[in-house]
Amino acid sequence: MKKVLFSVILLGVVFVFNACEKNTEAKSDCESKCETISKMCSEVITYDECKDDCNVCGIDVLNKINEEKDCDKIKESMSQCNSPKEKTNNCDAACKNYNNRCLTLVPNANQQLFDEGYESCMNECKSWATEKTECMVTAQDCPSMTEVCGL
Repeated sequence: MKKVLFSVILLGVVFVFNACEKNTEAKSDCESKCETISKMCSEVITYDECKDDCNVCGIDVLNKINEEKDCDKIKESMSQCNSPKEKTNNCDAACKNYNNRCLTLVPNANQQLFDEGYESCMNECKSWATEKTECMVTAQDCPSMTEVCGL
């Protein structure tokens, strides 16, 4: 029984070390490819930008880019891969729509309520996914904002 338990533990340890080794290899591949790209295209992309993109996009994207010789095309490929991170929420339009569709339903609503509602919405919107923000922008009424968009 002790031999079986020891064997299971040993296999688990080997598996964990093997997984760690693969992560280290991927990281070193990323670093090595980014060194090459940033040296070749220093005027277009820095090593840190490359590493950030590699962390977001994965090594397979860099492998495809690695064969490219045109630095502008490399930068474009990497920025396209990274675009979800850079996409910004249209909080202003979402919060204006929220005021128009929901706060106008409040009896005796005044400018102070609209200002506070807008400010509160803008603070919350910072943490929303782009899909939720776009849903809020295009919502036709307040119930849609709560039921469909998840407000």
